[in-house]
Amino acid sequence: MPCNDSSSQIVVTLSDNDTLIDYEYEKIQCGKSVTYRDSYKKQCIGKTVDDLCKVSFESVRSFFKTVNTEEEFLLYLEWKAVNEVLRQYSGKSSPDMEKRYQISSISSEENFTVITMVISPPDDMPAILRCRPFQHRGLADSD
Repeated sequence: MPCNDSSSQIVVTLSDNDTLIDYEYEKIQCGKSVTYRDSYKKQCIGKTVDDLCKVSFESVRSFFKTVNTEEEFLLYLEWKAVNEVLRQYSGKSSPDMEKRYQISSISSEENFTVITMVISPPDDMPAILRCRPFQHRGLADSD
């Protein structure tokens, strides 16, 4: 059984000088990670918000040389989530993105800031496919 909701969430941690420390990007309902093999994250960590906001998807796709459309799709979702949360945080976002990409909280501590963004699926979302087998009362879903 698929998740009823394919909304996702990205939680970004920035240093006190607006350098990316870490992020977690996952589906809200089931907690499944939405990433491209952690490779994109490794490229982002240590870079500034301004530098990451300038990165185009074409340059990311060219750098990683994805081998199939699923990999490219996951890479795009991850790049877009990182890009939008940082663009909104820095005041560079376009208003048309703010319907689907919404910052829900910003928490600042002495040495870091944590930003949480909720990402809604597009209005014309296709049918949702299952992420993992449905289990209920010890029984596995069968096809």
